[in-house]
Amino acid sequence: MSARTLFRFSAPFVRFIFAFLLCLPLQEAAADIEDFDGDTFGDLVVFDPATATFKVRFSSFNQTPGGNAVGNVGDVPAAGDFNGDGVADQAVFNRSTGEWNVLFSGGQSVRVLFGAAGQIPVPARYSGFNCTDLATYDPQQGIWTISNCQIFGPPRFVRFGGRDGDIPVVADYDRDNLADLALVNPYDMVWRVRRSSRGYIEWPFGLPGDIPIPGDFDGNRAAQPAVYRPSTNQVFVRGDNAEVFVFPAPSGMPGDRLIVTDVENDGADDFASFHPSLQTFDVATSELLQFNNLQVPGLAALNVANSGFPSLALPTKSAQFSRGAVPGDFDRSLRSDFPFTRINGAAKQWIVENADGQVYSTFFGFSNDVALYGDTDGDLRMEPIVVRLRSDGFLDWFLRTTTGSAYRVVLGANGDTPIVGDFDCDGKDDVTVVRGDANTGGLTWYSIMSGSRVAPQGTLVATQFGLIGDAIFAADINGDRCDDLVVAQSVAGGHTWFSYSLHDKRTASVPWGIAGLDVPIDPVDFDGNGTDDPVVVRTENGFNTAYILLQDGNFTVVPLGPADGIPFTGHFRGFTTGEIGVYRKAAAGQSARVTVYGLDNSVNEVSLRAIASSDSLITPRGTSSISQTPPPAPTPSNPGCNIVGDFVDGGGGRLWKPESDNTGNPVILMPRSYWTRVTGIEVLNRDGVKILSGRNRVCCPNGNRAHYDIPERAHVLDAQAPITIKFLFNDGSNECLAVPTPSRRYD
Repeated sequence: MSARTLFRFSAPFVRFIFAFLLCLPLQEAAADIEDFDGDTFGDLVVFDPATATFKVRFSSFNQTPGGNAVGNVGDVPAAGDFNGDGVADQAVFNRSTGEWNVLFSGGQSVRVLFGAAGQIPVPARYSGFNCTDLATYDPQQGIWTISNCQIFGPPRFVRFGGRDGDIPVVADYDRDNLADLALVNPYDMVWRVRRSSRGYIEWPFGLPGDIPIPGDFDGNRAAQPAVYRPSTNQVFVRGDNAEVFVFPAPSGMPGDRLIVTDVENDGADDFASFHPSLQTFDVATSELLQFNNLQVPGLAALNVANSGFPSLALPTKSAQFSRGAVPGDFDRSLRSDFPFTRINGAAKQWIVENADGQVYSTFFGFSNDVALYGDTDGDLRMEPIVVRLRSDGFLDWFLRTTTGSAYRVVLGANGDTPIVGDFDCDGKDDVTVVRGDANTGGLTWYSIMSGSRVAPQGTLVATQFGLIGDAIFAADINGDRCDDLVVAQSVAGGHTWFSYSLHDKRTASVPWGIAGLDVPIDPVDFDGNGTDDPVVVRTENGFNTAYILLQDGNFTVVPLGPADGIPFTGHFRGFTTGEIGVYRKAAAGQSARVTVYGLDNSVNEVSLRAIASSDSLITPRGTSSISQTPPPAPTPSNPGCNIVGDFVDGGGGRLWKPESDNTGNPVILMPRSYWTRVTGIEVLNRDGVKILSGRNRVCCPNGNRAHYDIPERAHVLDAQAPITIKFLFNDGSNECLAVPTPSRRYD
């Protein structure tokens, strides 16, 4: 069996290149998307978005596939039987580029460009052949792009949907063995199905905040609408005659997600609860059998103290991976955590404690850096970000990756406010600064695009929006799954919230709050209908009260207790509905704590034993302007340096490479002339103190340059950054070159 030939098709009305894969010889029936061993039983599957790796608990034998990464960090899982051999293939979709990576069950792999940036993969059996068709759904435009896995030709475009927040719920609803286009909108929970054989139909089913999980629960070969309600841990199924069946989910832990698959191969789908914190499944079958604590080989329970960030179950019939990261979720538990920073000498220590009392700690940044966080690589987990003012008045962003390394982005200037948000709809946060113009009184937002939906990938986009003095946020106010530019502006004695969408230029405004009395805080989706809701906090008579405006025009009032804490928003209980947390500092004989207030009148107290009263809470997408005296010029601290420079735009062949192909450690490439002059290499830390010695390797491959090794991992050196490389010459002189972030390449 050989890999498929790759074809390309383009049309003038399409902005993407279509690449198509002819099918391999077909067997009698294509595999279910969950069947990775070809025995027709559904398998339990998890996916690690940090490595784009699938792991499977096979129903026929207890092992997992090789664990090779299928794509790149942040790719969305999109499994299917694309070659029709009866076994599901591992596949991912890159929402920044529109590219698919498929690893066939036989070991071959292929890369296919199909769809466009910002779209969502919805592979299924649309064409009727015994193989899975590539397909994408554009949630902003409501356009489906569908291939035919057996017949070469242009894709099929279908306009169906387009309501903000629509969630694809593809399944065979009419029992004709073809997948039907289907959507459910989280605002009103109306299911809309474009059946392949019997026309359009719709049902209202479920409540805002429910997670749609359609499946064939009675074995009649037709899917039924169903929802999982995290707040009550129940499943609701709409029968063929409009009757409603209610089932308890196999278990109920914060952050659980329900997976639907036929694990016993009786033709009826079963329920499997996946626990992100335990990395286990509980399964309830259609035969009323229950299995608890089922593990996938190679997975370990969550241990944030040791950076053991978990995989997530593959939600083949829901849209969890297309919703983006949960705000404030540092450990991928699908719950907001409590992040703080602590000044530790000249360094900034990050301490993140979750609701279960587990603690994640790391050093990242200098003490005077501005701290915020975001999911800039799309792996569904927040990572620390620091922004540093340079001596030339510009801003260096240092972004920590899921592997613990860091990279630098130069964006902004003294006085700008840094913020992050997914403005280009690709599931990755875009680094952004907001700058005020004293002459016009206006604000300009400068964003570097991580995808190509708004502008070419990596492009700097400037947008004038808002006025100096506005409270600024990145939030999905219109519910289209992309963050909007949001400002809360004082207008006629009140706050008016204005939003602007970069991808379709839509604007909106709504008055909410009293200027001078109410404080706007970060919007979040409080009612689970897919839109972030404006919220203000009012202090009266020593007590705080939150006022929340919902999308339907109604509002709710949440008492927050004494005004001795810091209110902030999140999804602390693992529901799709948001809550407000109030952080209260540690007092004598008492731990710091967060009180979580829900719209259901619930109040939950969380003790933070690792947090000291001097620590600083980092609120969601927290914003602080950088306005201070620039630090001294970043020259090496060692006064014995004769020549001072760096590797940035070094010219002459100078290169700092953080990971050598030979050693895995940093390697330095210098012009050939250095080979006969250099007698020694010293690595100095930020204080100019020698921490180790470099080594001569070879001269002179790769551009006729001398190679020098640094015997330490780059991410370890990040903790000592900025470091200095000091070359000692045989005439007694030396040259010092600065390396701001060792885990980043400079040339």
